Amino acid sequence: MKRLIVVVLVMATALISRPVFAEYYFISLKDKVPSGVSSICWGINARDSFLVNFYSDTLSGTNVVKEWKTLAVKRCLSGLSINDEGNVAGVTTDPNDPTNQAIGAYWKTPSSTPLPIPLFPTWINNKKDVVGWNGMPLLYSVIHDTLVGLAPLGGIYAEADCVDDRGRSCGFVIDSPASKRWLQPVIWNNDGSLRQMIDLPYPFEDYEGTAPRMNNRSRVLVLTSHPVTGDIANFIYHMEQDQFDLVAPGVPNVYPFAIDNLLQVGGQIGSNPLICRPFVWSKSGGLVYLPLPTGARGGSVQCGNNGRVFGGYYVDRYWNIISCIWVRK
Repeated sequence: MKRLIVVVLVMATALISRPVFAEYYFISLKDKVPSGVSSICWGINARDSFLVNFYSDTLSGTNVVKEWKTLAVKRCLSGLSINDEGNVAGVTTDPNDPTNQAIGAYWKTPSSTPLPIPLFPTWINNKKDVVGWNGMPLLYSVIHDTLVGLAPLGGIYAEADCVDDRGRSCGFVIDSPASKRWLQPVIWNNDGSLRQMIDLPYPFEDYEGTAPRMNNRSRVLVLTSHPVTGDIANFIYHMEQDQFDLVAPGVPNVYPFAIDNLLQVGGQIGSNPLICRPFVWSKSGGLVYLPLPTGARGGSVQCGNNGRVFGGYYVDRYWNIISCIWVRK
């Protein structure tokens, strides 16, 4: 038996603009996916289209067998990012390749034929710029068919995880001789040059970490921990003003995953998926715990777009997750 992972776009026309930190109610997407599979929302655009990854679990001895396969997004192994126009960047295979090797791909629409692109993507912005990796961090323009290598920083590995609509990318580098930290958050300019290695404020100078997400208002989500004590500190960094805001200060075990253009951060409280609590936070609105259905063991916010909040909730084991939406009342 194979493990099935599929990517589907689900339209939700009922979402409307509401106050950001009103109470939320919960909608499961369980009835939108094939029976017996797990799923989690991986992206959301301004037209209320959700990018949802689906998979089923097969145990082979003590190992979970993973096999990717396509459903709604044409010949897709994994849709990793969707922009506001509905363009998708992800991974597919060449039907003429007998080895079935994965390649990076771009879909103009979910039902269109995927076009190969010269990198494995992590994010696509509204200008059709795709950031990703192929031996080094890269920025690819779908419109101009140009590929830019992001400034090499030495070290043993570097990764770009997100790109804003101005073409600026964020990510991290490991063990760079240009940094005093082993794991260093980084921002690149739209021409591929290094904008900055993010230096953390007092008393967090010795913390190290990554910059996995950014929005279109010059804010970068920075996740860090102390290399000795393991203490966690997460920030919203304003790159134009060189200012930091702690995410959910005073709350332990905060793990953010997303930031939107309303400066709202989403994630989970606690690292154990079977007891974690989904949350949203902003500097103006504070911390809001999101509701879970009866029987759920935990939940996580994975993405957000202008106040829309999406992710998944865990049922009975850490790989059994069901995609869901949290809608403001």
